[in-house]
Amino acid sequence: LVRHACQLNLAAALLKVVKDDPDVCTEVIKVTSSVLAESTANVKALFRRAQAYAAQGEFEMAEHDLGAAQNAEPDNKEVINERKRIKLAAKNQDQKQKAMFAKMFA
Repeated sequence: LVRHACQLNLAAALLKVVKDDPDVCTEVIKVTSSVLAESTANVKALFRRAQAYAAQGEFEMAEHDLGAAQNAEPDNKEVINERKRIKLAAKNQDQKQKAMFAKMFA
């Protein structure tokens, strides 16, 4: 349990320091997945892994983890707000891709 807390604190620190670095995101995913292997409904691990997935543009994976976190804690405001942020980011990415493809084939 103490190891999980340390791993989750490491993940939080990494996300705050260098969220846009793909190697950092990969490390956060690795650390949080390790926690989730032993504690599948750990909301902090799901939340932090979702943030790392989102930073990598993996919005479906992020949404999956946030959905699991919300199932475990339906009233968690941070999870609810992060889900809204992820959905908006995914929508924006889709619009950018559509615009890019429209230019390519116009």
